[in-house]
Amino acid sequence: MESKPSPTPTIAQTPSTPPQLPTETKGVESNPKRHEKCLKSLDRSLNGSPHLQYMIKSMGDVGCHINPESFFHCKPCNEESGAYFDPSSGIVVCENYTLSQKRINSNIIHEMIHAYDYCRANADFNDCVHHACTEIRAATLSGDCHYSRELVRGIATPVVGHFPECVKRRALVSIMLNPSCSNPSKAEKAVEKAWDTCYHDREPFKHAPKKKKKKKKKKNHSKKTQLKQKTTKT
Repeated sequence: MESKPSPTPTIAQTPSTPPQLPTETKGVESNPKRHEKCLKSLDRSLNGSPHLQYMIKSMGDVGCHINPESFFHCKPCNEESGAYFDPSSGIVVCENYTLSQKRINSNIIHEMIHAYDYCRANADFNDCVHHACTEIRAATLSGDCHYSRELVRGIATPVVGHFPECVKRRALVSIMLNPSCSNPSKAEKAVEKAWDTCYHDREPFKHAPKKKKKKKKKKNHSKKTQLKQKTTKT
């Protein structure tokens, strides 16, 4: 009887191996003003982002209860990175890069997806397929690939179909920073192998969070009507 090929492993089936950290903070001095500004931004994220609050709750649901005061940190980084996840200490927001609050929120959510995947299965970030899986999920669920973000990056993409292309591109860039997956061909194969399973894995969300549309202010027609009536009477 012919044996069937083994299915693509999901992040929930990965072995326990410490991940390759994307950045270090050695040799970089902290600036008190930047550190204080980062802490305020982090506090706004923790108290003002429903997605982040839901992620923290979801971590507890899969057995990893976290204390925000000890899990989230502000530190200087010696690489241009908005944030990174360190399994030994939590999520670090890079304080020496000036970013908007929305961008900081998105970066933290991105790293929370990595933390969630590591929590529920001790994900092996040194396995290129497993690393590709969590990067695909992070790019999909964090808002990294909203059309407006692509325009800010200077990438002119078609409105239809831009999202999966962006997710693939950003996942590929991220895993190629991992020394174990720096070979372009190896990285591309890893993304392709993980794609079908991991792109559609939206846990802990039911679907990819959408960008909120700004509500249009309603014009006050009643005052204009009253003025017209007064003008007609006089």
